[in-house]
This record gives sequence, C-alpha cells and structure tokens, in this order.
Amino acid sequence: MNYRNARIHVIVSESGIRFLLRDLLREVGFTDIYLGSNFDEIKISVTENHTDLLIVGASFPDGDPLGVIEDIRQQRLGRNPFLAMMAISSEPTKQLVKKVADSGADDLLVYPLSLAHLKHRIDVLVEKRKQFLVTSNYMGPDRRAPGSFREGSETVPLFDAPNVLRAQIKEDISLAELERQIKSSIEKVAGYQFDRDVRQICWLIDRIVAGYNWAGGGLLEPHVGDFLLQLLKITKRTCETLDEGAHPQFKYLCDTTLTVASRMFQKKENAEQKDLLLLPEMSRALKATINMDTSAKAAREIQSMIKSA
Repeated sequence: MNYRNARIHVIVSESGIRFLLRDLLREVGFTDIYLGSNFDEIKISVTENHTDLLIVGASFPDGDPLGVIEDIRQQRLGRNPFLAMMAISSEPTKQLVKKVADSGADDLLVYPLSLAHLKHRIDVLVEKRKQFLVTSNYMGPDRRAPGSFREGSETVPLFDAPNVLRAQIKEDISLAELERQIKSSIEKVAGYQFDRDVRQICWLIDRIVAGYNWAGGGLLEPHVGDFLLQLLKITKRTCETLDEGAHPQFKYLCDTTLTVASRMFQKKENAEQKDLLLLPEMSRALKATINMDTSAKAAREIQSMIKSA
C-alpha cells in the first residue's frame, strides 16, 4: 500500500495530540500531512482543500466538530459526504462515544494511542470499512448489533461508500471512476433518504392516531405532541426536497399531510374530527404510493376524499 499518495488533515486544538498524530502518521508512511488547531480549519479542509482522511479533535472551545462531521455526511458541507473521518479524544465518556457514533464518523481514536493501533484503524478503513446506511436523520457506518431491531424500524439497505482514502493508498481505481461512484452514490442516498422519510412519516402518523384513540377525547399523553412535532419537521423537509414535476402524487400527499399535522399540532386535544379521520388515510396513501403498482389509484382516492372533506 502506498501511503504517500494520501493527504491527511489533522485538526486538533491540543498540541500534544496533534503532534503525536503527525509523528505516528509519518511512521505509518504518510508524508502529505496538514496540521491545524482552529475549529474553522475543519470546514476549510473539506470545502477549499483536498483531503483523503480527516482526523479532528472531538471537542473544540469555539465550535462543535462532531456537528461538522454530521453536516458533511448530510451533504450540508463539502462535496464528498463519504469522506473518511475520525475523531480523537483523551476523555471518551459514554455521552461522547454516542455523539461520535451519531455524527457518522468512521471511528473514535483514544489518546494516548500507539503506532500499531493507529495503523490498524487506518488499514481497517482502507480494507474493511463498514458499509453505510441511511435513515431519516443519519448517514454513516452501520454500527447496529447483529439482529438488532427497534419498533418502527424496517430493513435498511446497506451500500459500500466510495472510499477516496482506499483509492489513493491502493491505487486500484482511477480518480475519474471514483468521481462517478461518488455522484452515483449521492443519487442513491437521496432515494434512500426519501424512502426512509416517507416510512417514518407513516410510522409517526400511526402512533399519533393511536394516541388520540387511546385518549378518547380526553387529555393526550405528552409523547403524542412530540410525535406531532417530529411529523411536522420530517414532512416539511420532505416537501421541500420533492420535485413536484417528477413526483406530483408524493408532493400532493406530503403537502396535505403537513397541512393536517399543522392544524392538529396547534389544537392538540381539540383537533377537528375531519383531521382525525384524514390523517390515517394519508398514512395509507403514502404507504401505497411507495408500491408503484398501486400509487396512482391510492393517490386519486385520497385526493377525492380530501376535496370532499
């Protein structure tokens, strides 16, 4: 493996950690190493400078580096959401470990660390990187335990994320082909996220309807209001990303769901009966629309019901 081909950015506020990483990376065989100490340099490294592996301190006094990693994964920052990224910390609390995992980072390094340990972690990223998964609010390595399942979850497709670090070190793929893979995977992720958002909308609707049915006109449990707020956020995001010309049925159903959910969130226990009847029909239509063979019929039925309500 030719480590000299890869460019590494190490941006850590603590000088001791920063210089140790530089020295260890040199011993591994890397020669193109950029060192930074300021939070803003993290954003610059992925927007203005080319990097194949980003290693950042898990905390900075003037910003949230894990939030930046999440922004990269969610395509809010930079051009490659599949960039290999590691965080490093000398105090890996349970809360920090969870935050690193939720950000979509590939790995968490613990300081102090040895040459053998760092080299192993990098080689795993090159040779055996975890497959990526996409949910409504996460994209990154699949860290689920084998056989794990939670209520509301469905089978999540996994995919091999384009790996610039591997391409540079292994020299087994052209940069042009890598760019093609990145573009193709971004399109694939958009489809996954849309599908997950629609399924999450349906799951939330079903829980909201169950909450109203259980209350029977009385006080709602607090979680029903939380579900309504989540429904508003996800539905609004889905409506904003939909191309009405390409997905007119989905756009219509999402817009209507957003309108109904907004009224119900404002009125809570005093929600109108027509909305209580309409919301589960929206879930039924959205579920059917995911199955292309029944989408048009389902959408027409619901549109007729909405117009007559």
